[in-house]
Amino acid sequence: MVLSNIPHAIDAFIASLTRRDVAHMRSLLTDDASLEHEGTVYDGNDIAAWSAKLLGGRSLQIQAIGINVDGARALVNVLVQVNAGAGHDAAVLHMDWHVDMRGALIRRVVIGPAVPLLLPAPVAAFMGAMNRGDLDGVVASFAAGALVNDQLHDYLGEAAIRAWAAADLIDDQVRMAVVKLVEVGDNVTVTTHVEGNFDKRGLPEPLVLTLYFNLCHDRIAQLIILHNLKDL
Repeated sequence: MVLSNIPHAIDAFIASLTRRDVAHMRSLLTDDASLEHEGTVYDGNDIAAWSAKLLGGRSLQIQAIGINVDGARALVNVLVQVNAGAGHDAAVLHMDWHVDMRGALIRRVVIGPAVPLLLPAPVAAFMGAMNRGDLDGVVASFAAGALVNDQLHDYLGEAAIRAWAAADLIDDQVRMAVVKLVEVGDNVTVTTHVEGNFDKRGLPEPLVLTLYFNLCHDRIAQLIILHNLKDL
């Protein structure tokens, strides 16, 4: 998914940080720019020191997966995938970057953990079980006779949903980070950033899927999963 409304300086800042191009990153900042991360404020050339501390000996992939622009201010939802090296598990950090612009340059960045979205209980149960690799928990989040439609393929009832979840979610170690939530009555739409061990050939990076839930009491009655060409 391409964020069409992301300011060029923010997009380029993220790209240059990923490439370890400190000189280009610094050129995107005003002379009096500041950056705050984990309670420490970095000014001027200290921002280069922050980037070195952040990167260390690690490989980072930084992706802007959502943005809300209000005049000269932007709230950027960011995923940082950290590869710590051989023998260490990769980690995905979900962050909010609050960015103040001055003209075409960045004046201030404040980085903190993303504010979690409060999901309805059945949706939270499904997402949590999937991200833990808990097949029984995924199946238990659905009502009897529920329907899943994943990329235009139907799975009706517990046995079909279990087989689908085992093959397409659990075996592929699918993990989803929710970046947007829309609720209208019993209909819940969540936009997610998706990672996993599935075949990624031909897929966009990042991969963003939209999940449309219809809820019945404390269970999921219907789930439709689509790869939309454009976000809500």
